Amino acid sequence: MGYPLTARILDKLGLEPSPIRHYKDLFDRPNQDFPAQKQSPQLILAVRRDHFFYPGSANCDSFGHARFFYSTLMMNCPYDCEYCYLQGLYPSANVAVFVNTEDYLAHLPEPPAYVALSYDSDLLALERLTGIAGIWLRAAARQPGLELELRTKSANFAAISHVPPPPNVTLAWSLSPEEVIAELEHGTPSLQARLANAGEAIDRGWKVRLCFDPMIWSADWRQRYERLAQTVGQKVPAGAEVSVGCFRLPAGCWKKMERMRHGSRIWVYPGMVRGEYVGYREEDEREMTETMKGWISQYYCG
Repeated sequence: MGYPLTARILDKLGLEPSPIRHYKDLFDRPNQDFPAQKQSPQLILAVRRDHFFYPGSANCDSFGHARFFYSTLMMNCPYDCEYCYLQGLYPSANVAVFVNTEDYLAHLPEPPAYVALSYDSDLLALERLTGIAGIWLRAAARQPGLELELRTKSANFAAISHVPPPPNVTLAWSLSPEEVIAELEHGTPSLQARLANAGEAIDRGWKVRLCFDPMIWSADWRQRYERLAQTVGQKVPAGAEVSVGCFRLPAGCWKKMERMRHGSRIWVYPGMVRGEYVGYREEDEREMTETMKGWISQYYCG
């Protein structure tokens, strides 16, 4: 209760909190219904005592950085994407926000390092409530040896647009075809809104990355993703970096998600490859990503 971030959030909400002993008493309790909780998620304010940063997975893109870390400043996301690995990772759909931001800043990895701040969340989506992204953006100027990434599906750039763009921060927008957004990315802003935000950020001098990730297979994926590349070329100013990747899941998340999302369009791919990661066949993944890279080169000048 004594943290400034707690006071800010409670003031914004205008609510009296319900005290609990420990966030895990709610977040980690057994027999929770993730899809049902997504319809009305609760907000849990907590203090993280340790494990402020984790080594990034070798299966995730470190964008050329030898030392890659991620942080759980917030657990879970306000959006409800059917392919999201968080629903297989966490027992709860409730959102936990850790209010002791200064402790995270005191335990930063030694530079040089690349740090993903929105690995298990979408910080920018809740920025008007928490202000956490703004805290990190202002701190970035004091940490020139660190490269920070803030990834989002939100259309909330206005919440941080007043902050001078730090040269060591990348704002990364996850982009999908309009059909995928409608079918699988429930509650997220439209493609047009995300592109407008990315374009404004570029115009204001921010480093921006456009992430075509995860690409979702469908019988008409070629038409969907070529239209997406064309739209990006028409709507986004030159200057953004680009990354491309296909749908994949840690094997530990797959079984839970398959039960939870039985009948979802994420499983229409004919024959998921199951191993350490669950995803598409290597030849199909290569075809999808290389084809998408070709369309991006054709339609967008990064």
